[in-house]
Amino acid sequence: MVASEVKQLATQTARSTEDIGRQIAAIRQATDQAVAQVAQMAAMIGEIDSVVATVSDAVQQQGAATAEIAHTIAETAGAARQMSHRAHAVRDAVGETDRQAEAVRGNAGVLEQAVQHLRDAVIASVRGAGGGVTRH
Repeated sequence: MVASEVKQLATQTARSTEDIGRQIAAIRQATDQAVAQVAQMAAMIGEIDSVVATVSDAVQQQGAATAEIAHTIAETAGAARQMSHRAHAVRDAVGETDRQAEAVRGNAGVLEQAVQHLRDAVIASVRGAGGGVTRH
């Protein structure tokens, strides 16, 4: 009986060894698949990192462009304010010029009347002093 038990034990050991071999092969296959998937994930992470770096650069460039636009807008607004102040100053100067021109026109009218009166007076004086002298 001992021989049949040893034979049975040897058969069981052989089956167990084959089972263990199959399990080890399955574990190796699963490990290989896991390693391949980890490598794919690492490659994807590398691609994502590259995309993130590109997006980050684009955001920085956009930020710089936005800052430049804001600076230009501020300068333009300042120039527009200066032009507005200058336009008001020109408008005020034109108004003052109009007032002064009106005063000159008024003075010219008064002066013209005074010259006419003076001319009339000189003519009357010359006629009165000539005592009958007529001029041709």
